[in-house]
Amino acid sequence: MARSPRHTLLVAAVAAACFVSTAPTLAGTYFKAVTRVENAQGKTLEDTEVEGWVQGDEARIAFLRSSNPWTKAGTYLVTEDGGRTIYQVNPKEETYSQWDLNAMIASAGAMMNSLGDMVKMEVTDPHSEILLDEKGPDILGYPTRHLRRESGYSMEMRMMGMKRGQTVTTTQELWVTDRLKDAGFGAWLRKDPPKSGNEELDELFENEILDVEGMVVKSKTVSKSVGSKKGRETVTTSETEVTALREEDTSGVSYTVPEGFEPVPMMPGL
Repeated sequence: MARSPRHTLLVAAVAAACFVSTAPTLAGTYFKAVTRVENAQGKTLEDTEVEGWVQGDEARIAFLRSSNPWTKAGTYLVTEDGGRTIYQVNPKEETYSQWDLNAMIASAGAMMNSLGDMVKMEVTDPHSEILLDEKGPDILGYPTRHLRRESGYSMEMRMMGMKRGQTVTTTQELWVTDRLKDAGFGAWLRKDPPKSGNEELDELFENEILDVEGMVVKSKTVSKSVGSKKGRETVTTSETEVTALREEDTSGVSYTVPEGFEPVPMMPGL
């Protein structure tokens, strides 16, 4: 018996629905990025390459190349809550540590507070100004917003009768896309300043964080420090660039610490 046109349309609709339900959903984002830090003479101080997978609150950031002893090549970071809790995993040693920047910074702040009058730090003239906010170029197919900001401060430290001061000026440029807003990107670039418990340090951290919405796909930061006594200037330039960026199915990526791995402290004593 011949099928009616209505029956044929129904079969086609069911087949299309089945195809849609089984097709992979491009619900995640994959990226690669490189970071280089150089001094005024062009010497490389830091060279890092990462690749990451982000889906909603979840993220996995793997260090492919790193000159930083805290982020060794082969280790990776995972989070399931938008970067509020981050674990660093070392698959070679089968260990993991909670990546707690606040604890590390708070340890330094507590040490400074415990020294009392032996160490005094005074911060003056903290300032921050947006110099440019404009439409940026498309980067890797994503529209961007281009910002330039200048910030700085003067700091004087007295230690055991000795006095040392410096003036720091930082110029920061960011290219940000608002097409990628998943909270998991917070595991890669921090958006909230750490808290040390030391008033002067916390003021500096607060001044150096630029609050932006979206993913930073390119950045350049030039920091100049001038000593108050001899006037010696130190310049460092840090550049981060996303080299690959695409939507893809990240459902097969693990965002958790592997079962059986042993917990170890990030820093002794913490």
